[in-house]
Amino acid sequence: MRLLLLPLALISLLAAGCGDGNASNNATPPPAHASGGPANPRPATVDTPTVASPPPANVLVPKADMIAELAYTSEAGNKVELAGVCKLGEDTVACWGPKGEPNKDLEKLMLESLKVPGIAGSNQPTMGLKFGMKNRVVVLKVTSPATPSGGTAISALNVTGFGSNPMRQSNPIQMKMPSQAENGPFIRYVAQPVVEEPSAKTTTARLVQRDTLKESKELPMKVGETANLSGQLIKLSRIISGVRDPLLAGESDRTRPSWMIEFDQTGSAGLQISIHLELCDESGVPIQYVDPQGSPVTKAKFDELMQSGNADGISATVTGATRSEPRRVRAVIYVNPEVISKIILHGVRQTTIELAGIPLDPKK
Repeated sequence: MRLLLLPLALISLLAAGCGDGNASNNATPPPAHASGGPANPRPATVDTPTVASPPPANVLVPKADMIAELAYTSEAGNKVELAGVCKLGEDTVACWGPKGEPNKDLEKLMLESLKVPGIAGSNQPTMGLKFGMKNRVVVLKVTSPATPSGGTAISALNVTGFGSNPMRQSNPIQMKMPSQAENGPFIRYVAQPVVEEPSAKTTTARLVQRDTLKESKELPMKVGETANLSGQLIKLSRIISGVRDPLLAGESDRTRPSWMIEFDQTGSAGLQISIHLELCDESGVPIQYVDPQGSPVTKAKFDELMQSGNADGISATVTGATRSEPRRVRAVIYVNPEVISKIILHGVRQTTIELAGIPLDPKK
């Protein structure tokens, strides 16, 4: 699940298995199961058709929840630290460490990475030079603890941006993957070009930590219904029909019916929660497959249609594009709201960290 950071809330969609709607001890949303058809579908209030508008071109950079100097380690053991900063020439690389000291190991790693196109399946980006500015490459070392065999990580720490405007980034440099110790932590490097004013002494990086909440909440599929998720009041405010999903490009996709669910969120201003949605039928069973009209299809029916070669138009995608605004989240779905009895909300608490004090120049 990938995301745009805003001060209050983000929403991402996960078509997973529905539970009974009570608080759960599961660290992550349960896996998807087969869906049955609706029984006595419950009508939902539906507004007039509209078109999902694209996100604004200019997004204000939200204030980080906390500031860390050069390194940050979460309670779960995820760590991001500054490996160093590099200045690239036509055929030269000069790198320094967190204190401005020369870093020959990083220079070697950077040269090896730049000389090998195709790392991670793509060529290295063409890096532009902005005249009169400080053009640098910031390199972070990311360490994730080993996940037990068969287990699922309940906490994640990701690098989401660099520099004075972390919301607008150029293509990263694909760094050579270091050797990994068996059953040890997973280590990788993240490198991003940054451009700062000539007077700037330091720059920053933006991190996002996501911790899966243990609780889950049930929200009836009815306008006006509310649920309290970890101190945040989530209200289903509108259901809009005829929404065109901007992520759909195929000719058949353009005619596929879709709807938008709009939620209002109130609660602690400093608390950021992203939400995983599960769409359930009247029996409380997850809706996993839908036909071209947005009606649920059972797993058995889907398998039967696949074997007969008549499964055209049947889709395993029940959710689509999302958009976040302050105090409001919107989600596009491909299931007719009239056959959805409830939504199960699974939360992920988000914390944004600003990694400060990254030196733009070596120590003289």
